[in-house]
Amino acid sequence: MKVGFIKFLALLLLCSVLGSTAQAATQPGVVLSFDDTYVDQWYDFFAHRTDVKATFFVSYWHTLTPAQIDKLRQLEAKGNEIGAHSYSHVGVGDATFNFDPALTEKYVDEQVLPALANMLLDGFNPLSFSYPSGERDENYDAAIRPYFPFLRSTFADEQKRLYQLDDIFHDENKQYGFLSGDGIDNSYNNDLTEIEEALLRAK
Repeated sequence: MKVGFIKFLALLLLCSVLGSTAQAATQPGVVLSFDDTYVDQWYDFFAHRTDVKATFFVSYWHTLTPAQIDKLRQLEAKGNEIGAHSYSHVGVGDATFNFDPALTEKYVDEQVLPALANMLLDGFNPLSFSYPSGERDENYDAAIRPYFPFLRSTFADEQKRLYQLDDIFHDENKQYGFLSGDGIDNSYNNDLTEIEEALLRAK
């Protein structure tokens, strides 16, 4: 598919689905999202649950098997969201881009539009994009937002505990077009006590 046609198709789909996007809940809760290509593990845990919903941000879509894509369809049918996580997990802070504002269109053409095109071809209409490695800035936000109205990133401050990170807590007064979160897997080094403290604040 030519890049120009992909851009047109993405904008057309965006206009058609934005009107039906649900309003954010006003009750306290936790936003769960999972990244990369762990489709089989996600499916095994979430496919038969009705008490929790999550967003699954997928990178390397072009490497998924038909069976994995079908599992993502089933997860979406259960009320989970399937989002984009770039074409090949290259971040905007990667050596190739290094947050350079002159390279935003190159990033969109190489990492955003091909990922979107693959998802559209398989019948998905993603609205959310999660930055690989949480790397983002306002220039890249502006370049990506025409295709994805909802952007996700990570925020960390090693000098503070999770519950002290105001950037990862959100309420009805915050702009939901962009959300930051923090990780709870091993690479983030947040112990269970810290996670419990953050959950208590969210409650």
